[in-house]
Amino acid sequence: MKALALTRRRASIAALRSVALFGLVVPSRLWAWQGVQIPAGACLLTRRLVRGLRDNRSITVTRSWRIEFSRQSRGIAISGEQVSVSVSAPERLKAIAKIEEERSTQSLFPILLAPDGTITAAGQNTAEASVDAAIELAQKLLVAAISEASEPSQHAAYLSRLQEAGSSVLDEMPGDLFYPSTEPFREVRRIVLPDGSSGSFEMRWQASAQSGSGLLKTARREVITRIGESARQSSEEWSLEMI
Repeated sequence: MKALALTRRRASIAALRSVALFGLVVPSRLWAWQGVQIPAGACLLTRRLVRGLRDNRSITVTRSWRIEFSRQSRGIAISGEQVSVSVSAPERLKAIAKIEEERSTQSLFPILLAPDGTITAAGQNTAEASVDAAIELAQKLLVAAISEASEPSQHAAYLSRLQEAGSSVLDEMPGDLFYPSTEPFREVRRIVLPDGSSGSFEMRWQASAQSGSGLLKTARREVITRIGESARQSSEEWSLEMI
């Protein structure tokens, strides 16, 4: 029932996006009815991303942005700038950690929301990542894994490729991040591996909202990839607070 409710909500999100894409005029009463409360001052948006590696190690990236909401004629715009970043990684990946620390995230803004609070665009990106897209990517990467790995190491190669594809789900913001659904959500999808065995993607979502406004308080999204008894996990945690 919870999954069905979320599916229906996402269907309505898709309908709103179609309206925006084709430039159709929506009656002002509909926009007003779907409007949400926006904070009057600046907020601090924080994201903690953890990508699982081999040997139970991980890379953790924590970023914070100072953001502000403003109403536009057809929705809400969020402007922002990064105010802090920290990266924790194994010693052998220090070079990658340094690149990540120096990477600019300014292209993320402006973030545009529909009047109901769902994201319609983030900078130059207007697509929402999905498990379906991750599976399509995994199938391409698994083909490469066959030629790259020797027979004894194919299992590890498959798991690495699945984890890489699964993590792609976290490359884009959840569509309802700023005014989230607080219904916990879990989806598991199977995928057949080149050697005939099977693996799986599991995605979990859980969020809390601020009372009254429905604005994001905290959210957590996890992606778990499995082959047999082996598993790797990546996750992100979001929080929003007034400053």
